[in-house]
Amino acid sequence: MPRIDTSRGGPVTRTAPKSARFYRQFCSRPGADTRLVLFTPDGHEDRVGTDQNVVFWTDDVEKTAKELAAKGVTFTSQPKKEPWGTFAIFQDPDGNRFVLGTK
Repeated sequence: MPRIDTSRGGPVTRTAPKSARFYRQFCSRPGADTRLVLFTPDGHEDRVGTDQNVVFWTDDVEKTAKELAAKGVTFTSQPKKEPWGTFAIFQDPDGNRFVLGTK
């Protein structure tokens, strides 16, 4: 199950209700206790649709990416193994891009 590191903020959004549905589906796992704040601070509207400072951690990037893609999540970069771990890049309904990775 993806764990969320929001120590540097949360996703910015233009469409909070649509994004909330997306993240409920994305983060819903049995027994999960996931909290995520969707917001767009005044003056930061230009950040919507860009790379975000939020990392979604999982123990198995390939498996999680496959599960999320089956739910309709768009990946802009498929899982790639590196010496430091595995990662993929996906986007939310606002076009924000996030890393799905291993620690």
